Amino acid sequence: MFWEALQNLGIFATGTAAAGLVVRYGTQRFSGLIEQGIERSSEAVEQGIERFSEVVEQGIEQFFEMKVAQHQADLEAHRAASSRLRKKRTNTVIELYQRFVQFERDMRSLKTGMSSDADADQLLRTATESGNAFSTYYMENKIYFPPDTCDAIESVRDGMTDTLDSFRAGTPHSGRPEQQADVDRRLTEQQGVTGDKMSERKYELETHFRELLGVDPDGKE
Repeated sequence: MFWEALQNLGIFATGTAAAGLVVRYGTQRFSGLIEQGIERSSEAVEQGIERFSEVVEQGIEQFFEMKVAQHQADLEAHRAASSRLRKKRTNTVIELYQRFVQFERDMRSLKTGMSSDADADQLLRTATESGNAFSTYYMENKIYFPPDTCDAIESVRDGMTDTLDSFRAGTPHSGRPEQQADVDRRLTEQQGVTGDKMSERKYELETHFRELLGVDPDGKE
């Protein structure tokens, strides 16, 4: 019985030692697994953060690239619109000046013809038509001109229209030759309007047109 107790005690001691070894091994193994798990988790987290950072960076780059492209497209559209506006204004200035020159030419022909044997009625109709064409075209395209240019245009138009009205009021018609003296008088009176005063108005108008067309007034490039 004594020996059995000793044997049992030995077995217990052996078992206890073995159990201790198992526990220690299990603890070490478990700790190793935990460390590996933490390392893997850390790596996964780091990879996730790096991937997230890459995605965010790419998203930011794409956003700014899109904004830059949109801004460039807007600038290009603005330049194109400005170019069309400048071209339209240039064509409008040229066309209006051509109509003014035609009106002025017909007015000169009217003044010369009224003092000769030319058909005064026809000359008056021609000058009236060219004057209406000049005035109508200006009113239809007035929006392209700044206010000071509009003032210059209207000053010339009104002066020439007043002269035309004076011609119209004194036009000799067949069967009324007595009006020729009135015609001559009106022609003389209009020299002040069609002379220096109109020359100043015309010069001012041409100066405005040159500025709109970008022409150097000194003739320099």
